[in-house]
Formats: sequence, C-alpha cells, structure tokens
Amino acid sequence: MNFKIIKIAALLAAVISATVTEVLDPSIKVAIIIGISTTAASLITAMGAMLLGFMNYRLNKSANAVLGEVREHTNGMLGKLSQAKDVQAEQLTSKSEQLAHAEGYREASDAERLKKGE
Repeated sequence: MNFKIIKIAALLAAVISATVTEVLDPSIKVAIIIGISTTAASLITAMGAMLLGFMNYRLNKSANAVLGEVREHTNGMLGKLSQAKDVQAEQLTSKSEQLAHAEGYREASDAERLKKGE
C-alpha cells in the first residue's frame, strides 16, 4: 500500500516539475537544474557516508570478536605462567629451608669440632 503512495507521489512530482519547467524562463530552468544536481550530489555523498559507516561498524564488530578471543587466550597463558611462578616460588622456599637447615647443621658440627679440639 505504501509503495503505491510513493509511486503516485513521484509521478505527481514529475508531472508538476515538467509543467513548471515548461512554463518558466530559461534562466530559472538553469537554476532549478543546478539546484537539483547539487541535491542529488548531496544525497549520493550521504548514501556513501552511510555505507562506509555501516561497513566500519561491521569491521569493528568482527575485530572486537577477534580481540576477545585473543584476550581470552592471553589470560589463559597468563594464568598458566602465574601458576608456574607460584610452583617455582614454593620450590625456592623449600630449597631455602633445606639450605638453612644444612647450614645450621654445619655450624653445629663446626662448633662441636672446635670444642673437641680445645
């Protein structure tokens, strides 16, 4: 239904514009032609801008999806690295305790030898 209304409106506009341009002075006809061409160029530019905006939106949407996957992968790698560092810290702590125990044992042994030697 709405499409028929648009067709009728376009036909009426064409008939009216044809009638007006036939009756008018040639200098006014030139002004109308220039005005219509400027309007058409503006519409084409606006449609191009809308198309580029839509394409940019779709590109950004797909890029954000890829960045989300990269972020998840990076977070997974960071978590694994953090766990590995925690394990290394525990191992270092246990080795430090063993070393302190061995050093204490050696000092006790040295002190015993010095007492025997006196």
